[in-house]
Amino acid sequence: MEYPRYLEAKIRKSGSFEKYYSEKIAQKMPFIRVLEGNSKKNARLLEAGFGSCVLSIYLSLKGYDVTAIDISDEMVKLARANNKLMGGNVAIRKGDMFRTGFDDKAYDVVFHQGVLEHYDPHEIVKVLNEQKRIGSNVIFSVPSDRFRVPGMETGDERLWPMEKWRYIVKSSGLEITSDFSFPYFGQEHIGFVLTDGKREVGV
Repeated sequence: MEYPRYLEAKIRKSGSFEKYYSEKIAQKMPFIRVLEGNSKKNARLLEAGFGSCVLSIYLSLKGYDVTAIDISDEMVKLARANNKLMGGNVAIRKGDMFRTGFDDKAYDVVFHQGVLEHYDPHEIVKVLNEQKRIGSNVIFSVPSDRFRVPGMETGDERLWPMEKWRYIVKSSGLEITSDFSFPYFGQEHIGFVLTDGKREVGV
C-alpha cells in the first residue's frame, strides 16, 4: 500500500502499519474510553474525517456498528486497505461532513478527533448542526491552545482554549453533557460530549 508522505514516515518509524496501529490506539485510548463510556453496546457510530481510520477499525473490532466518511479519495482508499489489513468491519465511504446525506438520527454517536481545529467558527457550527441532525450525540476532541508538537502542524490549526470551544459549541444548539482533557503526545487535547437534548447519553 502506498501511503501519503507524512503517514509513510510515521509507519516507517514504527516498523509496520500493525505497530503504528497499536501505538496510535494507545495514544488515543483516553478518547476511546470517553467514547465507549457514552455509547451503548452495538451502537451505530459515525466517524466524520478519519485519517488512517485506526479509531473506526478499533471500534468495529469491539463490536460497534461503525461507518466512516472522509472527503478525500486518497484517504478513503487508504482506510479501506487498512481496514482489510487489520480485519476491521468499517463501512468506509467518501462523504462531505457538511452535507452527509444521511437520514435524521441515523447514528447514535458521531465522533471525530483532530478535525474541527482546521475550520473557522462559522464552519464548525455548520458541521455540528449537520452532526446534530444525523446523530443523537456528538463526541470530539481537538488540540488546545497549549498544544505544540513540532512537525504535526499543517499550518491552519485553530489552537483555542476550552472557553472558546465551549462558546462555539453552544452556538450550534447542542447541549454540553461534559467536557474533558487528556495528554496527547505529551500535550493537551480537549473535548466534549454533546447531546441534542432529546435522548440520554450512553443508553
